[in-house]
Amino acid sequence: MKIRLSETLKTPRFWLILAYTVIFILPVIMLFSSSDEIENAQSLCPVKMLTGLPCPSCGMTKSVLFLFRGEWSKSFSYHLFGPILVAMMAFYPTTKGYPKFLFKHVRVKPNLINKIGYGFIALFMLYYLYRLVVFIRMHSGAEIIHESIWK
Repeated sequence: MKIRLSETLKTPRFWLILAYTVIFILPVIMLFSSSDEIENAQSLCPVKMLTGLPCPSCGMTKSVLFLFRGEWSKSFSYHLFGPILVAMMAFYPTTKGYPKFLFKHVRVKPNLINKIGYGFIALFMLYYLYRLVVFIRMHSGAEIIHESIWK
């Protein structure tokens, strides 16, 4: 049986493996960097480069890195959802998106999973709006422009 690359790229399993590689292996490699290097590294976020404003996931990578280093307070200060993302990725490898070993004898309705997902997205966006307001209040217009590529 011949498997084509285009068919492999369409499978959810491929993307899940890729996500795990990025989420778990990259931070392990980055553990060898000093805290100062991680904190002072330039953001590679295209939204922040263009606008000077953080995107909803800005700080997530640094949050995960500090979580793996055991620096919980720094992890939460960079992004509240960083540790939550790691927990979700640890429990995701199931077909339904929830850990089967926890719900082995419980029948979960798909509508409940959808409601939890929509609630999570709503919380994520509310947190982003809060972070955006705080960022704008703490930085002048000139500082925001300096964060972008339009310096």
